[in-house]
Amino acid sequence: MIVFTNFQVGLLSDKTLIRDLAHVILAHDHFARDVAGRLFRYDGGVYAENAELYVRRQVKQLTVKFANAGRWNRTLAHEVIEYIALDAPDLLERPVLDRINLINGILDVHTANWFLTHQHFSVRCAFLLRSTRPRAVRQ
Repeated sequence: MIVFTNFQVGLLSDKTLIRDLAHVILAHDHFARDVAGRLFRYDGGVYAENAELYVRRQVKQLTVKFANAGRWNRTLAHEVIEYIALDAPDLLERPVLDRINLINGILDVHTANWFLTHQHFSVRCAFLLRSTRPRAVRQ
């Protein structure tokens, strides 16, 4: 069975079904886990608690979409959740007070550096602060 993603065309086989489903989901979504092991999904600038339900729905939709609905079951969905959770980064127990959460990253208020938070790799970008002056209104 062929799966089309934004990045590549691949095959879903019974031997690699869990990995392949997880990779299709991870191509579009980012996850993290807390100290208790609960899975969170990055959504709208924050990590939301609905990650396990979201992954279960995605697994069902993907198996139906690729004409393999008979392969869907609770065990398959649970195994995909575990596959994703094992490699998910840890959430901080407490937020860092000198950083502001933005929809596309985190701003360090002391250094004015901006960090992408939803990437699987850490990227540090310089954030340039620009002052803007309001234009005079002409009558």
